[in-house]
Amino acid sequence: AARTAWLTGSVLLLVLVVYYLYRNQLRIGRWIITALFVGFGCGIVYLLWKPIQSIIAERLTNGFIDPNEARVAMITRAFEDFLAHPVFGIGISSTANADLYRAPICIFWYHMYFPQLWGSMGLLGVGTFLYQLFIRARLIFKRITAKTAALGLTYFGLFLYSQTDVGEFAPIPYAVITVLIFVLLEDGIKRTTK
Repeated sequence: AARTAWLTGSVLLLVLVVYYLYRNQLRIGRWIITALFVGFGCGIVYLLWKPIQSIIAERLTNGFIDPNEARVAMITRAFEDFLAHPVFGIGISSTANADLYRAPICIFWYHMYFPQLWGSMGLLGVGTFLYQLFIRARLIFKRITAKTAALGLTYFGLFLYSQTDVGEFAPIPYAVITVLIFVLLEDGIKRTTK
């Protein structure tokens, strides 16, 4: 989860900064914010250089991703499960992969969004979730305001997080957060169309 947070947090921060600079009405404000952001980033890196250097050295020495870790094996297993059961997958609560990953009171997840879809739900799951993503994107982009953009970017962060961890497939808190985001988006659209 720590690598996921570092990776998705960094990507989302860059997306947020680009969005802010794009939406900022004041031209001088864009340059000031960009200079402050770069200066703040350089200051943080300067102050935390030794811990950052040791973390990077340790991860690069041991490998950012260990080829023997369960998540890597789960990608291969997701393809195998899909090929064995292409239409419906092996089922969301299947224990077929317990030999690769087991945690107390957890379903045996693939720990990645798309492998979870094709491995446990097959083509039906992939089609259903792609349709759901289409509907969600339509809700986010239907009427772009500051509020819908904030909710959309919140969901985008959760979606990114779900690419390398359980994310949206964990009912609490992630699925609940997702439902609340889209309830708020639908409610906002209904109010503006009345």
